[in-house]
Amino acid sequence: MASSLVVHSHRALLSALVGNLVGNAVKYTPHGSVLLGVRRRAQHAVITVADTGIGMDPAQAERMFGAFQQADPRNDGLGLGLWIVQRTAETLGAPVQVRSLPGRGSCLTVSVPLAGT
Repeated sequence: MASSLVVHSHRALLSALVGNLVGNAVKYTPHGSVLLGVRRRAQHAVITVADTGIGMDPAQAERMFGAFQQADPRNDGLGLGLWIVQRTAETLGAPVQVRSLPGRGSCLTVSVPLAGT
């Protein structure tokens, strides 16, 4: 069943945030799947990006929000994706939550206020 949710946010910043979440999920999921979903929870749209990639332990997940951190240093990139996600989410007032297990994948959620709330 399809529904439409309208959020109160900055279009470019929200696009950068979701783009970095999806980009990281794809980058660290060499085999398996990446799922992007949005659902309504109270007065928020909860954006979820879940993958079956390499995953992280809790300490590693906490460090990944720092600049120049990579889950796998053999990969290309500067290690700024989740740092950008965190800073952008803070700017938007949209909290980010992480659930992850090594070898099982990660699930990151961002809660964005609905328009009119």
